[in-house]
Amino acid sequence: MNIDKKKLYILSCAFAGGLLLLCLNLRSAALNLLIAVFATAFFLLFNWLIKKRSIKAIEHRQVTLILSVAALMIVGLYLVTGLGFGLYKNPIQLSCLWKYVLPFIITIIMIENIRHIMLSQENKFSSVMAYVCAVCIDALLLSNGEIFKSFDAFNSFLSMALFPSVIANILYHFICKRYGALPNIIYKSIIFIYPFITPIKPLMPEAMLAFAKIIIPLILMAFVSSLYVKRQKRATSKSRMANRAFTVFGIALMAGFIMLISCQFRFGLLVIATESMTGAIDKGDAIIYEQYDDQLIKTGQVLIFEKNGRNTVHRVVDVEKINGQTRIYTKGDANDGMDVGFITESDIVGVLKLKIKYLGYPTVWVRELFK
Repeated sequence: MNIDKKKLYILSCAFAGGLLLLCLNLRSAALNLLIAVFATAFFLLFNWLIKKRSIKAIEHRQVTLILSVAALMIVGLYLVTGLGFGLYKNPIQLSCLWKYVLPFIITIIMIENIRHIMLSQENKFSSVMAYVCAVCIDALLLSNGEIFKSFDAFNSFLSMALFPSVIANILYHFICKRYGALPNIIYKSIIFIYPFITPIKPLMPEAMLAFAKIIIPLILMAFVSSLYVKRQKRATSKSRMANRAFTVFGIALMAGFIMLISCQFRFGLLVIATESMTGAIDKGDAIIYEQYDDQLIKTGQVLIFEKNGRNTVHRVVDVEKINGQTRIYTKGDANDGMDVGFITESDIVGVLKLKIKYLGYPTVWVRELFK
C-alpha cells in the first residue's frame, strides 16, 4: 500500500470517527455551527494531504444549470402546493442567518468538496465512506438535533431526514463523480436554505413531503443520465440494468414503508407495544390496517381506535345502535374484562388487514429506551 492510499484510509476513518463524536453533541444549541467547523477542518486536511485528481466532464456547465433550474422549480412547485393544502406565515428571524443559513452553506460547500476529493481517487473504500458520512451530515442538518428527544422525534428523523438523505446522496454521488462538486453545491444550497428565507410555507403533509424527497432525486438522476451519460457496451448494460432494477425495487420498498408508517394514506402500519391482545396479536408484532371510511363494523373484527389520546388495538365484542348513535364495545383478547365505556365511529382509525410477526420488535426496543 502506497503512502497516498494510507493517508486516504486514515483520513476517511478519522472523518467517520469525528462524525460519530459529533453525534454525541446532538443537543448542543450550536450543533449546526459545530458541523460547519467539523466539515471545514476535514476539508482542509483532505485538500492538504490528498492529491485531488481532476474530473473530466465537458458537460459540467450544462449539468450545473440543469440542477440550479431544477432546484428553483422544486421550490416553486412546493410553494404552489399551498393552494391546495393551505399556507402559513414563516416569520424570518435574523438569528436564522448564523444559526442555519451560514452554517448550512459552509457545510454544503465543504462536504461536497470532500466528496469530490474522495471520489476522484477512484477507491471503493473512500467512495463508500464519503457516501455514508455525507448521508449522516445531511440527515443531521435536516433533523435540527432533535433525534432522541422522544420516540416520535426519532421516527420523524427516520422518515423525514435519514431516508431522504440516503436517496438524495445517490444523486449527489452520481453528479459529483462525473461533473464535480459545483452542481451539488448550488442545488443543495437552494434546497436546504429556502425554508429559512421564504416568508410563507405550504401545509403539505409530512409523509407526502418525505415521499417527494425520495422520488425527485431519482427523477433528476435519470434525466441527467439520459442526456449525458454515454451508452456502454451490451455486456455492461445488462449488469447495469439489473443493478438499476434492484435499486428501483429497493427505493419502491422504502417509499412504501414510509407511506405505511406515516399513516397518511389508505393503509397504515402500527407496532403493538402492549400485551392486551396476546394470542391473536403479540407484543412486537406489526399490523397493517385500512383507514376507516364508513365500513360495516361487525362483532369479532379487530379495530384500531383512538382512546385517551393514544391508538388502541382491540376486538369488537358488541355493536348496538341507540338513538341513531352506533356504540361499539371492545375488549383486548388477553384482558379479563371489556374496555370501559364504548367508542363511536368517529373514534375509529382503521380496520386490521394483516399481521406481521416480530417485525415491530426493534421499534418496541427503541420505544422502551426512550422511556
